[in-house]
Amino acid sequence: EIGGKKLTTIVDTGDSEAAQFVVDCEYDVLKLYAGHPKWKEAWERYYRMIFRDAYGRLSDTAESIRTALSGGNKKKKALSAAALNALLLEWVQGFEYKRSGLNDSDFTNLIDCISGKGSDCDSRSLLLCVLLAHYDVKSALFISPKYAHAVYGADIKAEGAKISAGGTDFLLGETTAKGIKPGLIAEDMSDTTKWLPVLLP
Repeated sequence: EIGGKKLTTIVDTGDSEAAQFVVDCEYDVLKLYAGHPKWKEAWERYYRMIFRDAYGRLSDTAESIRTALSGGNKKKKALSAAALNALLLEWVQGFEYKRSGLNDSDFTNLIDCISGKGSDCDSRSLLLCVLLAHYDVKSALFISPKYAHAVYGADIKAEGAKISAGGTDFLLGETTAKGIKPGLIAEDMSDTTKWLPVLLP
């Protein structure tokens, strides 16, 4: 249920297994760069590869969400990027918080994330990046080893906390605390120099 509208979508169990395979393979690559001077680039690659893989797997789901939010009326004016972002953020904030624990990476693949099998900050944030990309809203993932946390940012013109990366000011979204509107972030995590941006294709 998103924005008070119920929708149905289908994901394939095969996609879940394939998505997990990508996560596991990319995590094996990431581990090779622990303590390496290019550790930041390794983290960026990790999330970008998962993003690329999940983008196609979630195409039908993204379209189901678009259809539901437009009331099935293709002639109806689309929601603004700000309104869509707020609805999607509120939706994922209601997911069950659960660390994966099923794999070394401790990352819930995005098919399992959207299927209600538990998720945490980085999987929810990356899921929103994938969905927003389907709606032509530029987004980025921000991870912080210092804060042991992840948030996402969307290229939306609105007041609130932002991080600049790649020439874009991204409005931040906190996915693991219910009721937190876009552009709000905990004060003890507001030092923007402690966040690593992962710009997505």
